Amino acid sequence: MINTLHDIVAEVTNRIGITTTSTYFTSTKINSVSVDAYNWAVALYQWPMLEIAKTTTTVASQYYYDYPEGFMTDSVARVIVDDDLYELKNFDDFLNYKYETAVTTVSGKNIAADYGKQIFLYPTPTTSGLNIHIWGLEMPDEITENEDTIFTDSDIMGNEAVVKKALSVLLAQANRKQEGQAEEAEAIAMLANIYSKILKRQAKYQRLDKQMFNTPDFFGDDTNAEDNIGNF
Repeated sequence: MINTLHDIVAEVTNRIGITTTSTYFTSTKINSVSVDAYNWAVALYQWPMLEIAKTTTTVASQYYYDYPEGFMTDSVARVIVDDDLYELKNFDDFLNYKYETAVTTVSGKNIAADYGKQIFLYPTPTTSGLNIHIWGLEMPDEITENEDTIFTDSDIMGNEAVVKKALSVLLAQANRKQEGQAEEAEAIAMLANIYSKILKRQAKYQRLDKQMFNTPDFFGDDTNAEDNIGNF
C-alpha cells in the first residue's frame, strides 16, 4: 500500500524501471520528481485536510494584520474577532464600504477582507489584545521520507495519482511524451474524482438555520395535509 513518500518513490522507481532502462533516472532524480508531483497534487485543490485555525490579537487603531504563519495566500474562510463574526467581502467592496461608512458615520456590519497575505478588518479595532480567530488553509511543510501524505488518511487513491504524475514527468524526459501525457491525465482525473466526492459529502451537511423546501405534509395525520406546510 502506498502511504508515505518512501512508498511513492519506491513505486515510481519500480514502474519507471519496467518501462525504460535509461540511466538518467537516478534515485535522487526520482525522489525529486516524486516530491514535486506530491506538491503539485496538494496545490491542485483546496483540500479540507489542510484546513486549520489560528489566533492572533488586535492592535488598537490598526485595521490590517499579517496572515498567521503558515497560511496559504487567499485561503481565509472565516474571521471572528472577540466572538464577533466579520463577514468576508471582496477587497474592493471592503474598501468602498469602509470609505462610505466613514464619510456618513453610519454604523454598519462587521466586515473583513484578505489581500495578498494580510487580513483587513472594519470597523477598525479600538482595543489591543482582542483575539482574532482566522480559519484557512495551511501551507504543508516539505514532506519527509517516512511521513504519510495528506491523502493517506482520507483517500489513498490520491497517492496513486501522485505516482502517476511523477511517472508522467519521467516518461516525458525519456522522450515518451504521449505515455507521459496519458499518466498525467489519469492523475488529474483521479484527484478531480476525490475532490468531487469531498464536495458531495460536504453538500449533505444541512446549513444551520437554512430552510429546506416548504412541502405539504402529505404523510401526517391531518386531513387537510395540503394546508400543513413545513420544512421536511
